[in-house]
Amino acid sequence: MSRLAAEGVVVAVPGGGSRAITRQDILLGLDLFEKPVPPPTVAGLPAGSGVGCALCHIGAETTSASITNITGGVEVGDVGFKNAGFDLRMERMFMGVRTPAPQAPQPFPPVPLGTDGITYDTNTYNVSVTSMDGVPLATPQQVPVATYDNGWYDLGIRPIAEDPGVGGLDPFGNPLAWTEYYQKTFADPSFIKVPGGGLTCVDANGNPVTPPAAPATSVFVGEVLDPNTNQPIISGPLLKDESTANAGSFKTPQLRNVELNGPYFHSGGKATLRQVVEFYDHGGDFANETQNPLIRPLALTEDQKNALVAFLVSFTDDRVRFEKAPFDHPELVVPAGQDGSGADLSTSIPAVGAGGSTTPVKRFLNLNPFQK
Repeated sequence: MSRLAAEGVVVAVPGGGSRAITRQDILLGLDLFEKPVPPPTVAGLPAGSGVGCALCHIGAETTSASITNITGGVEVGDVGFKNAGFDLRMERMFMGVRTPAPQAPQPFPPVPLGTDGITYDTNTYNVSVTSMDGVPLATPQQVPVATYDNGWYDLGIRPIAEDPGVGGLDPFGNPLAWTEYYQKTFADPSFIKVPGGGLTCVDANGNPVTPPAAPATSVFVGEVLDPNTNQPIISGPLLKDESTANAGSFKTPQLRNVELNGPYFHSGGKATLRQVVEFYDHGGDFANETQNPLIRPLALTEDQKNALVAFLVSFTDDRVRFEKAPFDHPELVVPAGQDGSGADLSTSIPAVGAGGSTTPVKRFLNLNPFQK
């Protein structure tokens, strides 16, 4: 806060004027970051809810694509999957319902009021809802399921045809994604066991509904389990022809010192952290078929948007900003294109000693991180 104030970084106040960033902004940003987003039927963000950033930017490394996560896991239940022989590099997930296609996937509709029973067909993943007298309350519907590389997601940054990401091919025609590579390589890839993401049920008010199938001692409480394995019902072998959701997906980046990493996203399409938050607030830029169902309009207030930016700026380490040990560096020779004859050009960045530089590393174009 002191550093931002010294730099003259302030945020606009609705109605005119500006104010400094406060400790409360950072704490509100942390709260929004860590807590899950409510169902789409709830208008805005009720008290106590969040935006679900930590579902993908998980753990101390703030990314589900970390070596720690894909080899041993960091979430509750990951150790159980690992010990049971599951491959944590992949995950199978309910992808949400598209109405109509090719609209981006939406999360599951809330469980209707008065629901007494919920049944799942594990072959088709149809959902049936009944009341206490056995009368269906909702038409059973097909819930799409797909397997994808853990830590890689389609956020709707660019159209898939323009930028397939990990859903593309290498120069030899092989899939870049683990899931599709194994499907192509093995006649029967079912020896590979894929962890399933749990389906957490909520009512119309966003309150958790715990299905009777989930025992009180289960690490998956609140999620639909296979009664035989006590694991999420879509955990199991990788199938040769099952759907995948890797197209348009890119690696979840870590967030340490993210203030200094602009421009943002793999396309470099956002210049400031506030623009990144705006992107998530309106649910992405392109409604791709494989877009993560958690990416949807959030209806954030101005204070909530600024709070998320303040929290992200708090990840900045002054040792990195001033290139001090252990983040100092020797002289670096950087390619700088070619001259008119085609000869390579380079530029040199002087060495910085353990004491660091007197000049801090600047943000992209030295922009205010709260600039829209």
